[in-house]
Amino acid sequence: LGAGLPEAREVIETTFFVRAAKSISEQELAQLVAEFERARAALSAAYDAGEAPEDVRQAYLRVDRAFHDRLIQAAGNNYWIRLYYNLRDRIELYGFQLSRMPDRFRLAMAEHAQIMDALDKRDFNKGRTLMRQHIRNTRMGILEFRGNELGDA
Repeated sequence: LGAGLPEAREVIETTFFVRAAKSISEQELAQLVAEFERARAALSAAYDAGEAPEDVRQAYLRVDRAFHDRLIQAAGNNYWIRLYYNLRDRIELYGFQLSRMPDRFRLAMAEHAQIMDALDKRDFNKGRTLMRQHIRNTRMGILEFRGNELGDA
């Protein structure tokens, strides 16, 4: 995992975060928060039970992708949207790998909740800062995952 993908993602998702977040309606935000909470609760319960079935993990990852997609679409810059979609498959792969590490993935879920809270409070600068930190923490989690994989080999 080079620095390129996380850096590109950070630039794209944080540069337009405020513009995108301002365009999301209260109703749409409430729907996103509710979807996230349902998916988070299901995945947390699975982790607490010592398991995380593939369908539960995938459901959470779909909600996560929809949220990030919605933010980048709301930015309204077609060039950046296309660039983001070119990166998205690899971003999703990293999210899937991270979901195999319950402690790291719980951190990611908590970060999503903080981002949603900042959006709900219309504290866009805080939300952008939280998004940046979330992307950086995700990168660290993937590096940890890859290190664990190499140790198992």
